Amino acid sequence: MLSPLQVAIAATDCSAVPSEKFDGGTGTVTDPYQVHNVAALDEMRCYLDKNFVLTTDISIPSTWGGAAGWNPIGIDSQQPFAGTLNGAGFEISGLKIDLSQNTGGYSNAGLFGYVDEGRISNLLLREPIVVGDKQGGIAGSLAGQVYNSVVERIVVVNSQVSNDRYSGGVVGYVWRSVFFDIEASTIVRPIPSSTGLVGNYHGGFAAYSRESNHVDVNLQTQILVMDSSNQSAAVSHLGGFVGEPSTFNRFHNLNLDVLIEADTNYKIQEIAGVGSATHLGSVANLKAQVELKLGKAAAVARASCIAGRMSFTSSILGADVTCTISAPSGSELIAGLAHSANDGAIADRVQLHAEIELGSNPETVGFLVANAGGFSVFNSVFTGSLEIDQSTTAQSVGLVSGNVNFAAIAASNTILAITSNLDKVNGTDVGGAVGLDQKSSRVPKNIGVLLDSELLGYTLESQDLKLESVSTTNLKSKDYLTARGFDFESVWEEVADNYPKLRFGPLVVTEVVTVPIAVTPLSIQQVSTPEAAGISRSLLLTSNYKEVSVRVLPQGLELFSRATTSGVEVLIPAELSEGSYDLEVSSAGGTIRLLAAIKVAPLQLDFNAWSKKISNDQAKVYVKNPMAQGKVEILVNGKEVAWVNAKDETDPKLRVSNGHHYLVRTLNLADGKNRVEVRVAGERVWFATYSR
Repeated sequence: MLSPLQVAIAATDCSAVPSEKFDGGTGTVTDPYQVHNVAALDEMRCYLDKNFVLTTDISIPSTWGGAAGWNPIGIDSQQPFAGTLNGAGFEISGLKIDLSQNTGGYSNAGLFGYVDEGRISNLLLREPIVVGDKQGGIAGSLAGQVYNSVVERIVVVNSQVSNDRYSGGVVGYVWRSVFFDIEASTIVRPIPSSTGLVGNYHGGFAAYSRESNHVDVNLQTQILVMDSSNQSAAVSHLGGFVGEPSTFNRFHNLNLDVLIEADTNYKIQEIAGVGSATHLGSVANLKAQVELKLGKAAAVARASCIAGRMSFTSSILGADVTCTISAPSGSELIAGLAHSANDGAIADRVQLHAEIELGSNPETVGFLVANAGGFSVFNSVFTGSLEIDQSTTAQSVGLVSGNVNFAAIAASNTILAITSNLDKVNGTDVGGAVGLDQKSSRVPKNIGVLLDSELLGYTLESQDLKLESVSTTNLKSKDYLTARGFDFESVWEEVADNYPKLRFGPLVVTEVVTVPIAVTPLSIQQVSTPEAAGISRSLLLTSNYKEVSVRVLPQGLELFSRATTSGVEVLIPAELSEGSYDLEVSSAGGTIRLLAAIKVAPLQLDFNAWSKKISNDQAKVYVKNPMAQGKVEILVNGKEVAWVNAKDETDPKLRVSNGHHYLVRTLNLADGKNRVEVRVAGERVWFATYSR
């Protein structure tokens, strides 16, 4: 019997020497193997710890790999991809995988199956189609599983991923990794397994994420549960961004457009616009449009616009979200913000407009949270509607929370302005701020929430969690709100004839770090100083801590950083405007501020081009400092022989000498006259002629 590795590479000739498969390179970081066609892409599986760069767009033929399609690169934890792939801005199209047709014994599906300590960057993946094995495999369009790795500057266009569990539009399972500057449009379809059941963990971006950073991500996704073949089955953990966010994730600068739709006999549970269950982690600067169309499901439990369960590790610091929820009769634990919030969870500067429409007999419903036990909300505004079928017997339904137990809700500088028909809904513990208050003696009598009494349309009778009922006119008055502590200098802004809006944008979150005696204080030394604007630059620091976070001040923008063998590499984005900036570096050992660490000056590159004849048969062309110029081409007799569109100095096509970067190509001269040109963005900027 063949081993899994032998099965995976059965169509790949790993006995061939690299020079026969790749278009140059030696596989090192500075001289990666050059991948120029699908055969070379396939050959990467033979050198899992090497470095690669695409030199052209690659289309994978539909017949490649047989009925099962593409064999993922890197199979499992014993044989992962541990190298680097720099897409250099090129695209891979035609990826199709159907592991239900696979007989090789591996179950991680994607362009890469299993990545550990690898790096994937600067790649466009167009219209991949991935079908899992329906037997517990893990599926994602870019990768099945990613551990301890960096994925940056990736575009995924119209991916389609289907699996019975662990299906993600971009990646299946993520652990201790960084995803930075990602743009994706995805469709995820949970499908029945071979036993007819549909399992857990389906996400528009990832199925599962733990201890990972997701920064600067734009995602448009649809999660469609449409199969009705097994009425007893259940689908669980559906997240617009990640199905199951486990402990200590960071989701910063997300822009989401999410549709989760169910037209099925299945039971649907644990559904949320960002992450559905367990520990949300840290969310900052979230913008989202969320639609949860669940009305045709057999049953729905635990659904919300943003988060599933928020706990002591969970915080939402800056969010601008619009959302609709429709759910069938008998739905449980439905809310706008999170279905459960406890153990010190925090929401600050949240702007949520939600329209929630439920069938008959709902249980434990709140416009903010369904079930609260130790939850704080500050500087937020919640608008919209909560409508329940009037021919109903509801249980534990309130305007703020459906149920409060064992600890209080704390809130201040917060507006709640919703329409509701709770005064017309029959049931037990329905109406008021909280439907069911199990520990009323521990609940403060005024939680600082201003309620729009006119919009509500009726007077609250319950005194649990007293809200201050005021008129619409007062809720739209800067003077009225300022007198009650609303900060219109830095938190709120005026909107004519409307409720005040938050000044939504990057937030500077200052974390107080207590350093135990046994912990060595943080020590940082700056090694380099990026100075040019208009291109991405790397800044090198030395640190006695490998894991640090770096923010540029005064903006508070968090920068991408990673530990290297020589220190900490920080990526300074090209968009940073001219000026001088401080850096705030934080770790478990404390926080240090580096004054004037970055001095950005106007981009002044000494761009130039020239050539010289090095023999009767050859000439060499030099293009100096082509970064940020656009597409730079070298042509001979009108035919392109080399090009680069370098956005930073790390582009593998560039050579470095005396602090300058060069695109260099040696030309073989044809008989007769040879016309050599250099063009920038299609315009000729230099030419020469050579005769042979």
